[in-house]
Amino acid sequence: MDENKLRELARDPSEDYYLAAFKKLEDTGKNTWNWAAFGGGFLWFC
Repeated sequence: MDENKLRELARDPSEDYYLAAFKKLEDTGKNTWNWAAFGGGFLWFC
């Protein structure tokens, strides 16, 4: 099996979403805020 086929099989289905999000961040320089991640992370830590 060739390397490209192995990469395709191991690929994460949400990869396209995150690549687009990071590309948008890189192009615009704007960051987003997620209150659920902020509050939930703190609560999880406690």
